[in-house]
Amino acid sequence: DILLTKDGTIGQSCINELEIEFSLLSSVAFIRTLSNYSNYFIYQLIVSDIGQKEIESQIAGQALRRITLHKINNFEFHFPTLLEQSKIATFLTAVDEKLQALKKKKSLLEVYKKGVMQKLFSQELRFKREDGKKFGDWEEKQLGEVVKIFSGNSPSLYQQKQSALNPFIKVEELNNCYKYQLISRNYTNSTKGLINKNCVIFPKRGAAILNNKVRINIVPLIMDSNLMALQCSEKIYFEFLYYFIDYEKLYKIADTSSIPQINNKHIEPYKINLPIKEEQTLIANFLSTLDEKINHTQTEITKTEVWKKGLLQKMFV
Repeated sequence: DILLTKDGTIGQSCINELEIEFSLLSSVAFIRTLSNYSNYFIYQLIVSDIGQKEIESQIAGQALRRITLHKINNFEFHFPTLLEQSKIATFLTAVDEKLQALKKKKSLLEVYKKGVMQKLFSQELRFKREDGKKFGDWEEKQLGEVVKIFSGNSPSLYQQKQSALNPFIKVEELNNCYKYQLISRNYTNSTKGLINKNCVIFPKRGAAILNNKVRINIVPLIMDSNLMALQCSEKIYFEFLYYFIDYEKLYKIADTSSIPQINNKHIEPYKINLPIKEEQTLIANFLSTLDEKINHTQTEITKTEVWKKGLLQKMFV
């Protein structure tokens, strides 16, 4: 049977492959196909843009959106022969299986990275020198001893354009990248408050702190007043600092008693254990390699999803 949500979040669908009996909530409908139709073909129809548009056109209600069984029963689709339905469904199911495998691979890489970071920053896992000898002990420092702290300025101080010399970033721009901040929707020719490249930047107030939005600017840029930047001294490698904050989480540094916020008084005394620069670089490079694998897998997922969407459009139109 095909399961389809019909109340609240409408249009989510899957095929029931459980071999045991179970009950359904009233917000879920099941669709049982007749003998001359393929349930896998109908499932692919439902999840396609055509199917989702058909569902959306039949939704009733404002506060509580719903679609009735009567409306579902009256969906209109075009069907080829059962043989062609089966061939299309088999092919698209293989694409879905590839997508699931890629998503599982990404999830496993993320779990592995999380475990490795815990071992690296707790010093349970250590790198060695090229000659096989151990590096020295890590030294505890306060962040204020190894970084310079900068805050952004009000957007009203800048004339912003779609194309100019320096990116002007706001907190929402951090959503447009994963690690490296390179571009923005807005630019300015001003150099007031210009932040050098290779700083660690993050929000200084609001929910974005709880979401741990930490980035590295790989070009000089200007920030608005809701952002902060840490410029590293010669004692700390900026990629190492990025991974340290990513691991520690911004909310641990912040004052979260009311509205989450981070100021110099929170950053300066925060403790960090530092290995020598050579070991910092090895740690950061290893974690960067994991990030590259995760990002490459996500790119494969996105490309496959776009490819499948195009296939569905061509098949079902």
